[in-house]
Amino acid sequence: MKKLVFIALIFLSVICAQAKDPLTLESGSLKELANAANTVYFTVDYSNAVVHNDGNEYSLDGYLEHRGPDFVADWNRDSAKAYSYIPVRFNQKNKKGAQALMTEGKHNITGTVCLTDIDFGNGAGAFNPFGGAKAGGCIISGKLVFTNADNTEIAVLPFSEVKGLGHVSETIRLGLSYFELMNKLGDVLKKENKKK
Repeated sequence: MKKLVFIALIFLSVICAQAKDPLTLESGSLKELANAANTVYFTVDYSNAVVHNDGNEYSLDGYLEHRGPDFVADWNRDSAKAYSYIPVRFNQKNKKGAQALMTEGKHNITGTVCLTDIDFGNGAGAFNPFGGAKAGGCIISGKLVFTNADNTEIAVLPFSEVKGLGHVSETIRLGLSYFELMNKLGDVLKKENKKK
């Protein structure tokens, strides 16, 4: 019996090791992000995002309308709050490299978070005593596209099902998924820097 359990554990560890990373460098190079002389401004593109909610799919506008007029009215403020997690965490993870601006200003790299799928999660997950820290967290998929001042792509990094921590606030859940995305980007930057 012990041998069977041992073999099963080895099999599971091999499967986990072969699992696809949630963020990978598809094309280009991250060397400009490692250069401390550069400045990055991030944007989020929701135009092609499909929001998954209760078995239904919506455009972002359709989802906000479905949730009610207060969601529509508060979106600009809420999305700005969620966005603020991106530059803060990027700067923490890339201390020796390019730094991100908190608001738009003079920059030579634009980082666009192009979202294709959003599951805003569930606030009740934060109260599940048997759930982990990510229970009910927001899940995002899409790609990160970095362009230079001439609007030429310098790097493209697809990401799939990046999940943030759970929280009762939908805005904070979205922000925490961006926080986790920047953690993943920081890991990729670290790996790429080691190749030098």
